[in-house]
Amino acid sequence: MFKILYSSQLQNLYIDKPIIIKPNILSEQAPPKTTDVLVVHALVQFLKLHFSNCPIIIAEGCCTTEYTTTQLFDIHGYTKLAEIEDVLLVDLNIAPTSIKYNEDALSLNKFFVSNIFDDAFVISVPALKGHGLVGFTGCLKNMFGIAPAYIYKVLGRANKFALHKRLHDSIVDINRYVKIDFCIMDASIGLKDHHRYGIPCNPPINELYCGYDPVAMDIYCCPKVCSKTKWEHIPYLVWAEGTLGSSKFEVIEC
Repeated sequence: MFKILYSSQLQNLYIDKPIIIKPNILSEQAPPKTTDVLVVHALVQFLKLHFSNCPIIIAEGCCTTEYTTTQLFDIHGYTKLAEIEDVLLVDLNIAPTSIKYNEDALSLNKFFVSNIFDDAFVISVPALKGHGLVGFTGCLKNMFGIAPAYIYKVLGRANKFALHKRLHDSIVDINRYVKIDFCIMDASIGLKDHHRYGIPCNPPINELYCGYDPVAMDIYCCPKVCSKTKWEHIPYLVWAEGTLGSSKFEVIEC
């Protein structure tokens, strides 16, 4: 893990603000359906080594209504990680929010988002998966979890269900409100074609990817788990390309 991070030159950045790590903890299901805590733990150790003055926050807001995010932190080992490394865990489903506005948004002209993102360095750490609704889920779709459930929940449905009416639009808009500064793709296994019912890659991909451009990362990784869908046929990636990032980017592998 340290090898790929050093290759990215992350250690040479000047960061003088809180660092927020956003893993993908969709549910109680184990990797590859969720981000492996070992990947996040190694990232935390690297950040503490090179940015010792920056507070580190692991933040997530789960989609399932069967568990709270705090319970999932415990199930997947993030609570223990936070205790060992002295980092803060934040449940974005219940954290205090403020309203942001964007007149140029595709559909979310206003968005409720936690105040912790106001001045922070944001690292998206998704698990590499296909997706049953939008085709692919990676760095950009991972940010869907920052939407607070108490605002975007629909009774009897998933915690973010109010954003599903125009799902591709919502993914793009959310990433306009909160920009990703760095991303690490957990491709230690990989999940084919569907985020819940897909088949784990066999053999496992057994790789990590990192970079500063989430659009390039997603476009690069999409064909690794999407057997029937090309990125050019995924609306949110098409709309994001050229605005939130570029497909022309060198991705670092390890």
